Amino acid sequence: AGGAEGAAVGSACSAAGGVWWRAAIGSGGGLRKAIEFTARMARFLADKRTDDTNPHLSDLDLIDMAQMWGAWRNGIEGVTCSEQCGFESLEEFQTKQELGKQAELGYPYFVYFQSYFR
Repeated sequence: AGGAEGAAVGSACSAAGGVWWRAAIGSGGGLRKAIEFTARMARFLADKRTDDTNPHLSDLDLIDMAQMWGAWRNGIEGVTCSEQCGFESLEEFQTKQELGKQAELGYPYFVYFQSYFR
């Protein structure tokens, strides 16, 4: 997988998520590398959201996951992007509870899938 299909998917993504996705697919590792890269980015965002680098076994809730999705899609000012980011600062990303547009889009999926991961 990857190639034109990966480029098409990557092009459809927003600036922050799209750049990361294209970097993963474009590195020549195909789907396996893209999955590994996505897992690393999820861990990075979980660590940033909680300000904790220990394993995240029970410290993230549905709001946290939705906010992480929002950060993946639109970035965090000074951390993953430099202008027109979804979060204006790392502090806002760590504390915001109200869902932004991207987080609202992701939230229903996290609600649906939570029963599979408990």
